[in-house]
Amino acid sequence: MEIKRNKQKPEVRQHFRRNSGDKNSRQDLYSSTKTTKVMENNFLSFACALKPSTINKLLRPKLLKMKMIVSFLLFAVLQGTASGYAQINIVEKNASIQKVLRQIGRQSGYDLLYNVDALNKAGKVSLELKNVSLSEALDRCLEAKPLTYSIMEKTIVIKPKVYVPEPAIISNITTTTDVAPKVKLIGVVVNENNEPVIGASVMIKGTQKGVSTDNKGVFELQDVELPVILVVSAVNIESREYIVNPKLLVQRVEVKSRVSPLDDIQIIGYGQTTRRNKTGAVSTVKADVIDRQSITNPLQAIQGRVAGVSITQSSGAIGSGMEIRIRGVNTIEAGDQPLYIVDGAIMPDQNRGLGTAIGSYMSLGSTTMNNINPADIESIEILKDADATAIYGSRGANGVVLITTKKAKLGSTKFTLDVNTWANSATYLPPRLSLSEYLTMRRDAFAMGNHNPTTGVAINPITPTANNAPDLVTWDQIFATTDWVKYEFGNRAPAVNIQGNLSGGDKRLNFYASAGYFKQSDITRGSPNLERTSASLSVTHTSANDRLKAIFSASYVVTNLRPSRGGGTGGLLQSVPPNMPMRNADGTPWWPLPAITQNSLLLNPLAVEEARTVSGTNNLIANLDISYKIIKGIFFKTQFGYNDQVRENTTITPSTAINPLNPGTTIPNASWARGVFRSINIEPQLMYNAKIGLGKIDVLLGSTFFDRKNLNNSLSLDGFTSDLLLQSWAAATSVSNRSNSSNTYRFNSVFSRVNYNWDSKYLINLTFRRDGSSRFGPKKQWGDFGAVGLGWIFTNEKFFKDRIPALSYGKLRGSFGTTGNDNISDYRFTNLYSSNFYNGQPGLSPSYLTDSSISWETSRKLDLALELGFFNDRVLVSANWYRTRSTNLLASTPVPTQTGFSSFITNLPAVVENKGWEFELTTRNTLPQKKFQWRTNFNITLLKNQLLEFPNLEKSSYGNRMKVGLPVNSPRLLLNAEWSQIYEGVDPATGLPRFTDLNKDGLINNNDRTFIGSAIPRTFGGLGNTLSYKSFELDFLFQFSRQLTTNWMFNNTYPGQLNNPVSIIAGGYWKQPGDNARFPRLFSGAASNTTTNLLTAIYPLSSATLKDLLYVRLKNISLSYSLPTELLQKAKLSRVVIYLRGQNVATWTTEYIYKDPEQVLPRGGQMIKSWTAGIQVTL
Repeated sequence: MEIKRNKQKPEVRQHFRRNSGDKNSRQDLYSSTKTTKVMENNFLSFACALKPSTINKLLRPKLLKMKMIVSFLLFAVLQGTASGYAQINIVEKNASIQKVLRQIGRQSGYDLLYNVDALNKAGKVSLELKNVSLSEALDRCLEAKPLTYSIMEKTIVIKPKVYVPEPAIISNITTTTDVAPKVKLIGVVVNENNEPVIGASVMIKGTQKGVSTDNKGVFELQDVELPVILVVSAVNIESREYIVNPKLLVQRVEVKSRVSPLDDIQIIGYGQTTRRNKTGAVSTVKADVIDRQSITNPLQAIQGRVAGVSITQSSGAIGSGMEIRIRGVNTIEAGDQPLYIVDGAIMPDQNRGLGTAIGSYMSLGSTTMNNINPADIESIEILKDADATAIYGSRGANGVVLITTKKAKLGSTKFTLDVNTWANSATYLPPRLSLSEYLTMRRDAFAMGNHNPTTGVAINPITPTANNAPDLVTWDQIFATTDWVKYEFGNRAPAVNIQGNLSGGDKRLNFYASAGYFKQSDITRGSPNLERTSASLSVTHTSANDRLKAIFSASYVVTNLRPSRGGGTGGLLQSVPPNMPMRNADGTPWWPLPAITQNSLLLNPLAVEEARTVSGTNNLIANLDISYKIIKGIFFKTQFGYNDQVRENTTITPSTAINPLNPGTTIPNASWARGVFRSINIEPQLMYNAKIGLGKIDVLLGSTFFDRKNLNNSLSLDGFTSDLLLQSWAAATSVSNRSNSSNTYRFNSVFSRVNYNWDSKYLINLTFRRDGSSRFGPKKQWGDFGAVGLGWIFTNEKFFKDRIPALSYGKLRGSFGTTGNDNISDYRFTNLYSSNFYNGQPGLSPSYLTDSSISWETSRKLDLALELGFFNDRVLVSANWYRTRSTNLLASTPVPTQTGFSSFITNLPAVVENKGWEFELTTRNTLPQKKFQWRTNFNITLLKNQLLEFPNLEKSSYGNRMKVGLPVNSPRLLLNAEWSQIYEGVDPATGLPRFTDLNKDGLINNNDRTFIGSAIPRTFGGLGNTLSYKSFELDFLFQFSRQLTTNWMFNNTYPGQLNNPVSIIAGGYWKQPGDNARFPRLFSGAASNTTTNLLTAIYPLSSATLKDLLYVRLKNISLSYSLPTELLQKAKLSRVVIYLRGQNVATWTTEYIYKDPEQVLPRGGQMIKSWTAGIQVTL
């Protein structure tokens, strides 16, 4: 018997004979000899050698009826056309039937199942077929032969025309008219290598009846009522369900050995590998992890799950940016974000970098990752060390993020619909002073006044008036109380998410199509929201001779963002006085009079909601991957990647949003901006693989042609006579600002890789890339990068095997190489000019100072790791030490103002070093055959960042905010806050804050700033667990990070003014000489002098507002229930899952800071906590 698939004939390595009922006869059911014997003239025994996929196709009843909507009928028609109406062309004379059938199978794409001896006995055949259907070809082939055929899904079964089943297939049959016959089932369980599976559990599904296989893999079940499904499971195999075929003498159940996590596929640059065979540092987050999270940005799925990767959200507002840093910050000012590639298409940088044109494109602090549907992602790979990233050369210095979208899974067409709804709220709302506490604070502020630096008198009262204290004199002090934090951020915000996908096909043609709609509202007022509509398609075609393969994928996403106003300008709305009026007596919005001393701190919440901003983005990602097998072992492949993103921002400010009491500011205005990012990436490749000696060699040679264009236009219009005309440009009477720019960035490379795996013991990976960038001058455009990766799987050595029985896997690996960074703005090596006016006359002026000698940043990466597996890889441990040194750093250097510029970009002779340890632990805590399953994942990273070298640092502009041996400034903190004055406490005599006078000059100013701590996380990681019992599954992840963060006071309005601080200030501030208080004296804002600068300017940015702390967050939790198979069969469904999920559920910190620890500024959008309920149905 032969199963014809991929031109290979499976070997039948065992034989069976009928069971006479004697128990001793069971010993002959399985033969471990290598002698091949097929039972002739008995078609019933053919199935004994079938592969499991073919057995399923032959025996699986068609229980599922397709329930498809009209929009997907086209795919069904196309699939039916490709299979049922294949055109067969054959001309043969006196040929064997087997030869003819193989041609039919090759041309139709169908598998073949037949008995070789039966075909040989049927004789020869002569045929001349031209453009005939599959059925006609089979009829002509078997005409006048003792054979017939049947087609079961994608398999053609050739069998004898006359078939008489042997008697007594199943013994001891008892029947009645009302009761199904009871039989005795005998079977054997073998793995893919035809080896018996000993001790496997064989259960009748839905019952408690079952047995275990003996030492020959044989099982026997008595008194079984047909039909039944057997559930087979064991520690070392993947559980499977087997439909009993009553016509077979012996049920042969073939199972797959359980695949170790070490053999999971990992995507790398221009190829793939496994965790077992990799020589570089690569981490993977798969679709099952992403799908369990309620996220809008795919990068959120990585938080806490990947060692060495730190991800933070800049703000809680919807659409806000994500910051991802792989193994620290490698530069001073150049772009520090990784390279993003989606199915071969280059994506825009997530960070604005050093003057990059992306800055104007990435307006509103949003991120391009919001324009990718997380439901379409199959996996996210993080490439970290030189071995993994050097193949990307100059773009790999900060790591690489590879996003692979979902493709078709072969088999019957399936449609999946996932519908869920969210409930969003703030993770934390800082409590503010109550009305009475606030009024007390304000009165105390006026009572103490300001410290007099001349006389030294601490208490100098100030009289409250309607101008300097309307809250104490004019406003209602009894009934008008509003908690502005709850008003602005205490709202519940809904979200709805609908995702559907259709997948199917065979090995010749298969497809995956998806569509989705998502809309999330923000917790702030004014109905801000993020709306995303997406569609994707992936089609894979393989030629009949398996030499040509083409994969086309495309996705189109339309994202509309109506961003939160962030609590008004600067987020001040949440801290306005609790008794500030909202409306006048006539119902119109209240506005502060110009005479009020601090009217800039007062916003009308109703007016804030009147201003509107809408940002719309269209994102097209397309990829075409064509490969051709030239000869055995040699392939040619070309990848075409295309990304087109267009964003338009429109902001309108009607007169109702402007204070009418301020003369000259009541005219409505509007602004418009449009940014275009368009990239084309073409990468032809030649690949060679072969076996050399005891090993396998893979060689890759390729080239990159990359072209990216940025187009930016903006326009600001004023002088509209009516709010109704804000959408009409023609109605504007003046143009206050207009600009446009166009940037082109081109990149050309050649690259190669040689990988050799000798006897699954010794691994070597050599990578080289030569890059040419348009961002540097003619003599500096080209750079060479490369890496060497080595690995030794020492547990495969003969001398090591069985030395430590518990150790199932052990590998040492290491790599060293160089990558680069060219992430600066375009054309900095040459002169550019902009249009300008001088004395009313048009002209041209230089855009910036140039440096024709600028060139690449270079990062040298060293990586060493030990990977261990215990107890058949149920416990996996890895320890990874790394070091990255970046040199020739691209940064801005100040120049005298006489040049007309403040700085220019050049290379600095500095060295930044990142080094650290990454530890990962993965465990399967229960045996696979148990109903209760428990898996654990843990990772922790210990990172040290420092400026290793910087000649003449003291004489440079970085001398007051950098020091050799200390970490470089994190882009995460503003105003170089990591270098601040050291707060020593409150002076009991004056109530003023005391700071360390580092230079001993008697003054506290910027010369007294020193290093406080690093906002670059130095310890971070996550602990996740997945527990399942029967149809229930619980998954949760704790994320943790230790770093310098800000508290509620950082860069905030100092307490005592027309501003409501957090409640911790109540009763804790200094009031009179001699007080030992927690907080300094108040400042009323009514008058200032030289000492108030300590309170309002230095204190909010000093070490008093920066805290080095550890926070732990229950990042996500998911509880799901899968409906049982019995119910699904009745409903004719494949799978139904009901789930409840939570995101950012709870947070714990080592110190109370009255804000979310991930949030940088205490003002602005709050971090969001989400609860999601949904259902997923697969037809």
